[in-house]
Parts: sequence; C-alpha cells; structure tokens
Amino acid sequence: DERGKIVGLEDAFLMYKDLFRTGINVYLGQFAASDPMFKGEMRYTIENYKIYGTAPGESSINLKYDKGILLDRGFETGTSVVFEVISGTGLGMADHWYVFDKDKYKNMLLKLTQDIGEYASIGFFGYAGKEVLQNSTGNFINQVKMYGPDLVLDFNEKLIIGLQYLWRSDSDIFLNPEEPMRQDVMTHGGFAEVIFSPRGDMSTWYLNGLLNWVESDLDYLDYRSATLHAGYLIRRNVRLVTEFTQVFSGQSYGKWSAGFVSAF
Repeated sequence: DERGKIVGLEDAFLMYKDLFRTGINVYLGQFAASDPMFKGEMRYTIENYKIYGTAPGESSINLKYDKGILLDRGFETGTSVVFEVISGTGLGMADHWYVFDKDKYKNMLLKLTQDIGEYASIGFFGYAGKEVLQNSTGNFINQVKMYGPDLVLDFNEKLIIGLQYLWRSDSDIFLNPEEPMRQDVMTHGGFAEVIFSPRGDMSTWYLNGLLNWVESDLDYLDYRSATLHAGYLIRRNVRLVTEFTQVFSGQSYGKWSAGFVSAF
C-alpha cells in the first residue's frame, strides 16, 4: 500500500512473556489491531484483507496498525484470550506536543479463540471505541462498534483455510467537512483465503486464493475481488511471486503483478 514511499515503522513493540508467571504475555507499542485474527503483514498476497482497513468518512478507526497495549493468554483447554487497549489513531505522526493521540478516548478489543480437534479453531472478537471528529458545525463524537467470527482449518500446513466476517457500526460520520452528518452507518464484510503448500513448511512452491467482500451504507466503500497468487522459493530468503486480482465492484478491472520478495 505504501507504493515505495518511506512510511516509517509499522511493527514496533516491546514484548514481555509470562508476566509475573501468570502466563500472560504483554505487548506494548505499535502493532496491527487485527493480529489476533489474521496477521495482515504475514499474508502472501499483495491484495490486502480489505475489511480490516475499511473506515467510513473521516473516521481514523480501523483494524490496521495502531498504538497501545496487548495482553494474551493461552489455556490448556485450547482456549486463548487476547485483550487490546489502543488509541484508534493509526500510524499518524505526533503533534507539536509530541502526543500521538488525537483525542482522549481509548478503544478496546477482546478476542476469544477455541481450538476444535486437531485441525480447526474458531474465534469471535468485539471492538468498542469512540473518536472526536470535526466538521463545519464543530466537534462531535463517533461511537464505533465492530464484532465478528473467524474460522481457521489447518491441515498440517499443507492446506490452510481462513474465514473472517465482521460487522461495523458508526454513530456519526461525515464524508467531508461541508456535508451534513450521516448517522448509524453500517458496514459489513469479510474474506476467505485458501493456501496450498504440498509439503507444508518444506514446500518450495505454494498457491494462494483470496476472496474479499465489503458492503456499506456508503456505496463508495463497497468492494468485491478475487485473487490468485503463486510463489516459488528459490532461496531461503528469496521468493518469486506472481498474482492476478479481478476487482468486481464499480467499474470491473483486473491487475497482474510479478516479482520477488526477500528477507521474509
């Protein structure tokens, strides 16, 4: 997404494992809010998990990179719990007071995951937050709620299927400072991903398919795409890749990419 522009740090955090022997791991710094579901920066495709970055109007709240604290703990039952307290301001620079937050509010995310048998895990997350937005009439508060399930089927890393769906509501949104507010804006969508690696983590080649779908009360956010990606490992840290994505929303078009990835 950065198109070659120097964008600064993304993953930048301190991690303390097994805090006070409680089994709780603590992460403090900058990380992707969606990491407890699917790690966007670990995906193979150039095409992103679109729903994670979708935010209506002037809202800065999404499930991409944010600053805050993350706590996680796993249990012998195959259950894991993740809790985040984040700023909701994304990767923005600090202001002249060296403050990164744009308002006083902090947002919270809770994610529960349960292993089911040897090959499956199912999860559910909830997100609640507020932000101050400003238009020509003054400041107002947008309340944001997100929630949704996810499912992962992992057959010894040879075949991995990942599914995510979520719903989002925004109480007060505007598209630009001169337009009236839109209230109770609903957005929903998700993705389905399939990764095939014939020899698991020993494979020299793999195939990856990704479907994206986003629907919103704001038509410009609607998005549907299908992606096919293939990769071949020529060295331990050099991978040749090619990818084709067909975008179906709006004026349909296709995009093809080829190249290499290093230092992964």
